Amino acid sequence: DLEKRFKEMSDRELIEFTARQVWDVCKITARHGDRIRTLEKQNTKFFGIIGGVGTIIGAVVVSIINYLLRRG
Repeated sequence: DLEKRFKEMSDRELIEFTARQVWDVCKITARHGDRIRTLEKQNTKFFGIIGGVGTIIGAVVVSIINYLLRRG
């Protein structure tokens, strides 16, 4: 059906149809790029927070071990 419609279109109509399709794809791609950048920033923040919490827990454990070894 689509092939039949393409054959019935003049060159100008076909070029305009193609241009509209390309424009729509470009808009969708731009929106997806923005969404991907937002998600990447969220992941960076999440892993930064997790890394900070892990560092604090590690420091507490080392401090406790150090305290117990010096005390004993």
